Amino acid sequence: LEGDLSVLEVPYIYWDWGSHWSPNGRLILTPVNRRLHLWDSSGNLMTTLEGHTDWVVSASWSPDGRLIVSTGADGTLRLWSANGTLLR
Repeated sequence: LEGDLSVLEVPYIYWDWGSHWSPNGRLILTPVNRRLHLWDSSGNLMTTLEGHTDWVVSASWSPDGRLIVSTGADGTLRLWSANGTLLR
Protein backbone atom coordinates (compact mmCIF):
# COMPACT_ATOMS: atom_id res chain seq x y z
CA LEU A 1 0.00 0.00 0.00
CA GLU A 2 1.18 3.48 -0.77
CA GLY A 3 0.33 6.87 0.63
CA ASP A 4 -1.02 8.04 3.94
CA LEU A 5 -3.61 5.67 5.38
CA SER A 6 -6.00 7.11 7.91
CA VAL A 7 -9.17 6.05 9.66
CA LEU A 8 -12.40 7.37 8.21
CA GLU A 9 -14.93 8.04 10.92
CA VAL A 10 -18.42 7.56 9.56
CA PRO A 11 -21.28 8.46 11.94
CA TYR A 12 -24.51 6.54 12.56
CA ILE A 13 -23.35 3.04 11.68
CA TYR A 14 -24.90 0.56 14.07
CA TRP A 15 -24.19 -2.71 12.29
CA ASP A 16 -21.75 -2.94 9.44
CA TRP A 17 -21.84 -5.97 7.14
CA GLY A 18 -18.79 -4.64 5.33
CA SER A 19 -17.84 -1.28 3.92
CA HIS A 20 -16.37 -1.03 0.44
CA TRP A 21 -14.17 1.69 -1.03
CA SER A 22 -14.81 2.57 -4.66
CA PRO A 23 -12.04 1.55 -7.07
CA ASN A 24 -10.85 5.17 -7.30
CA GLY A 25 -10.80 5.51 -3.50
CA ARG A 26 -13.14 8.52 -3.45
CA LEU A 27 -16.34 6.92 -2.15
CA ILE A 28 -17.25 4.35 0.46
CA LEU A 29 -20.33 2.16 0.37
CA THR A 30 -21.78 0.92 3.65
CA PRO A 31 -24.73 -1.45 3.98
CA VAL A 32 -26.91 -0.51 6.96
CA ASN A 33 -30.11 -2.47 7.62
CA ARG A 34 -32.25 -2.24 4.43
CA ARG A 35 -30.21 0.60 2.91
CA LEU A 36 -26.83 1.40 1.48
CA HIS A 37 -25.11 4.61 2.49
CA LEU A 38 -22.73 6.29 0.08
CA TRP A 39 -20.09 8.51 1.72
CA ASP A 40 -17.33 10.69 0.33
CA SER A 41 -13.76 10.20 1.51
CA SER A 42 -14.21 12.97 4.11
CA GLY A 43 -17.03 11.07 5.83
CA ASN A 44 -19.92 13.14 4.47
CA LEU A 45 -23.06 11.19 3.62
CA MET A 46 -23.74 11.77 -0.08
CA THR A 47 -26.87 9.69 -0.54
CA THR A 48 -28.84 6.73 0.76
CA LEU A 49 -29.73 3.92 -1.60
CA GLU A 50 -33.12 2.41 -0.80
CA GLY A 51 -34.79 -0.50 -2.55
CA HIS A 52 -34.37 -3.65 -0.47
CA THR A 53 -37.27 -4.74 1.74
CA ASP A 54 -35.05 -6.74 4.10
CA TRP A 55 -31.42 -6.56 5.29
CA VAL A 56 -28.71 -5.81 2.73
CA VAL A 57 -26.51 -8.90 2.80
CA SER A 58 -23.69 -7.80 0.50
CA ALA A 59 -22.67 -4.99 -1.80
CA SER A 60 -19.82 -4.42 -4.21
CA TRP A 61 -18.50 -1.99 -6.83
CA SER A 62 -17.93 -2.88 -10.46
CA PRO A 63 -14.22 -2.83 -11.39
CA ASP A 64 -14.63 0.50 -13.22
CA GLY A 65 -16.54 2.05 -10.28
CA ARG A 66 -19.56 2.98 -12.40
CA LEU A 67 -21.98 0.44 -10.89
CA ILE A 68 -22.89 -0.97 -7.49
CA VAL A 69 -24.55 -4.35 -6.99
CA SER A 70 -26.28 -5.37 -3.77
CA THR A 71 -28.06 -8.46 -2.54
CA GLY A 72 -30.66 -8.58 0.18
CA ALA A 73 -32.20 -11.05 2.57
CA ASP A 74 -35.39 -10.30 0.61
CA GLY A 75 -33.99 -12.52 -2.16
CA THR A 76 -33.29 -9.65 -4.55
CA LEU A 77 -30.25 -8.37 -6.35
CA ARG A 78 -30.21 -4.63 -7.07
CA LEU A 79 -28.10 -2.74 -9.58
CA TRP A 80 -27.30 0.93 -8.92
CA SER A 81 -25.38 3.66 -10.67
CA ALA A 82 -22.42 5.08 -8.75
CA ASN A 83 -24.49 8.17 -7.88
CA GLY A 84 -27.11 6.00 -6.16
CA THR A 85 -29.79 5.70 -8.83
CA LEU A 86 -31.56 2.32 -8.77
CA LEU A 87 -31.21 0.79 -12.23
CA ARG A 88 -32.75 -2.67 -11.64
